[in-house]
Amino acid sequence: MFADLKYKGINQVMKYMRHQIYEGVPFCLDVFNIKDPETLYNTLNTLFIYKDDPPNVELIMSPETFVNNNYWGRSFCGDCDDIVTFVTSYCVAHGIKCEIALVGRKKSAPTHIFNYVLFNGKMVPFDLTNRVFNYERDGYKYKQILNVN
Repeated sequence: MFADLKYKGINQVMKYMRHQIYEGVPFCLDVFNIKDPETLYNTLNTLFIYKDDPPNVELIMSPETFVNNNYWGRSFCGDCDDIVTFVTSYCVAHGIKCEIALVGRKKSAPTHIFNYVLFNGKMVPFDLTNRVFNYERDGYKYKQILNVN
């Protein structure tokens, strides 16, 4: 399942992401059985293909759609909100503490979304738009952290 919406703002995006995250928990129990965040990151890093949403559309795929019946016709292909929806759902399913980070240049209009996960006793960035684990790009003036579990 995916939400194919005319973009109206971050509140709309988060509403649909939340729905997709919690609906996807049962599916994510069976995708992998990886409990170590760094190993999960490295596995997903080999699979994830970044692809922008279609013009003027906010596409939010459920974890199952993202993996099996992808809008783009390729498993693990999507943008940052698609991978965050999958990773958050996976973490909830497997008991990995995670958070969602909304970042950008203006508080009212985030430009990027990614996860933080608990690793070796501290919350570290889990951003698959970067190519290395535990790395966060500089330059975001605003950051909002949303607790998940």
